[in-house]
Amino acid sequence: MGPEGPVGPSVNILGDYPSYEKLIEEHPEGDIGESYLIDGICYVWSETSSDWVSAGEIKGPKGDKGDTGDTGPKGADGKDGKDGVDGADGTAVNIMGNYGTYEDLKEEHRGR
Repeated sequence: MGPEGPVGPSVNILGDYPSYEKLIEEHPEGDIGESYLIDGICYVWSETSSDWVSAGEIKGPKGDKGDTGDTGPKGADGKDGKDGVDGADGTAVNIMGNYGTYEDLKEEHRGR
């Protein structure tokens, strides 16, 4: 195992931006140790490339599930709809009698 190396530079997250373009617009240059977040990704100033470079996603461990919230208030009852318009009267039907078979009916009313 080799000797212990020197202490590396620290990184300070100075803020966040909605896009890389906005970061470049506001800070076309930076200094060693400066960084900004864009959608959870840390961009640090690289003296080697003279540019903001991604250092990866900054994300902590998943948190515990939260408690169930209170039940919300009951909504208002809906209003009843309007009654529809009455339909037209139908055609009347008069039953004049009944027959045992269709043949009996024809026989009784032949010629009508």
